[in-house]
Amino acid sequence: MGDTWANFAQTAFSTYCVECHNPNDPLRDYDKLGDVMKDAPLIRCGVASTMQSGCGATPVPKQFPINDAAGTNPKPSDVTRARIVAWIDAGMP
Repeated sequence: MGDTWANFAQTAFSTYCVECHNPNDPLRDYDKLGDVMKDAPLIRCGVASTMQSGCGATPVPKQFPINDAAGTNPKPSDVTRARIVAWIDAGMP
Protein backbone atom coordinates (compact mmCIF):
# COMPACT_ATOMS: atom_id res chain seq x y z
CA MET A 1 0.00 0.00 0.00
CA GLY A 2 1.29 3.46 -0.86
CA ASP A 3 1.30 6.63 1.17
CA THR A 4 -2.08 7.96 2.28
CA TRP A 5 -3.28 10.91 4.32
CA ALA A 6 -3.72 8.60 7.32
CA ASN A 7 -0.44 6.68 7.14
CA PHE A 8 1.94 9.44 6.03
CA ALA A 9 0.77 12.85 4.85
CA GLN A 10 -1.18 13.92 7.95
CA THR A 11 1.90 13.40 10.11
CA ALA A 12 4.16 15.15 7.57
CA PHE A 13 1.89 18.19 7.42
CA SER A 14 1.58 18.24 11.22
CA THR A 15 5.36 18.12 11.54
CA TYR A 16 6.30 20.67 8.89
CA CYS A 17 3.31 22.91 8.16
CA VAL A 18 0.83 23.39 10.97
CA GLU A 19 3.09 25.67 12.98
CA CYS A 20 1.81 28.38 10.62
CA HIS A 21 -1.13 26.78 8.78
CA ASN A 22 -3.47 25.81 11.61
CA PRO A 23 -6.94 26.76 12.88
CA ASN A 24 -5.61 30.26 13.67
CA ASP A 25 -4.82 30.86 9.98
CA PRO A 26 -8.02 32.13 8.38
CA LEU A 27 -7.00 30.84 4.93
CA ARG A 28 -5.67 27.34 5.51
CA ASP A 29 -5.48 24.70 8.20
CA TYR A 30 -3.17 21.90 7.10
CA ASP A 31 -4.53 19.62 9.80
CA LYS A 32 -7.47 19.33 7.39
CA LEU A 33 -7.11 17.30 4.21
CA GLY A 34 -9.56 19.58 2.40
CA ASP A 35 -7.33 22.62 2.90
CA VAL A 36 -4.26 20.66 1.76
CA MET A 37 -6.16 19.47 -1.33
CA LYS A 38 -7.19 23.04 -2.13
CA ASP A 39 -3.55 24.17 -2.06
CA ALA A 40 -2.02 20.99 -3.53
CA PRO A 41 -0.60 22.52 -6.74
CA LEU A 42 1.17 25.27 -4.78
CA ILE A 43 2.36 22.87 -2.08
CA ARG A 44 3.68 20.44 -4.70
CA CYS A 45 5.83 23.10 -6.34
CA GLY A 46 7.18 24.62 -3.12
CA VAL A 47 7.86 21.37 -1.26
CA ALA A 48 9.66 19.56 -4.09
CA SER A 49 13.44 19.25 -4.01
CA THR A 50 13.72 20.03 -7.72
CA MET A 51 11.69 21.92 -10.32
CA GLN A 52 8.53 19.98 -11.16
CA SER A 53 6.51 20.00 -14.35
CA GLY A 54 3.63 22.43 -14.17
CA CYS A 55 5.40 24.76 -11.76
CA GLY A 56 6.21 28.36 -12.55
CA ALA A 57 8.85 30.64 -11.12
CA THR A 58 7.22 30.74 -7.69
CA PRO A 59 7.26 29.05 -5.35
CA VAL A 60 10.72 27.72 -5.94
CA PRO A 61 11.68 24.17 -4.99
CA LYS A 62 12.33 23.73 -1.25
CA GLN A 63 10.69 27.07 -0.49
CA PHE A 64 8.25 25.31 1.85
CA PRO A 65 8.22 25.19 4.74
CA ILE A 66 9.32 28.77 5.09
CA ASN A 67 11.55 29.49 8.08
CA ASP A 68 9.86 30.57 11.26
CA ALA A 69 11.09 33.73 13.02
CA ALA A 70 13.89 31.83 14.75
CA GLY A 71 14.78 29.77 11.67
CA THR A 72 14.57 26.62 13.74
CA ASN A 73 11.42 24.91 12.46
CA PRO A 74 11.93 21.39 11.09
CA LYS A 75 12.49 20.87 7.40
CA PRO A 76 11.69 17.65 5.53
CA SER A 77 14.43 15.55 4.00
CA ASP A 78 14.61 15.24 0.22
CA VAL A 79 13.11 11.76 0.58
CA THR A 80 10.13 13.13 2.52
CA ARG A 81 9.74 15.95 0.00
CA ALA A 82 9.63 13.38 -2.81
CA ARG A 83 7.04 11.34 -0.91
CA ILE A 84 4.81 14.41 -0.47
CA VAL A 85 5.05 15.21 -4.20
CA ALA A 86 4.32 11.57 -5.08
CA TRP A 87 1.35 11.52 -2.69
CA ILE A 88 -0.07 14.66 -4.33
CA ASP A 89 0.57 13.24 -7.81
CA ALA A 90 -1.25 10.03 -6.76
CA GLY A 91 -4.40 12.01 -6.02
CA MET A 92 -3.87 12.44 -2.27
CA PRO A 93 -5.39 9.12 -1.15
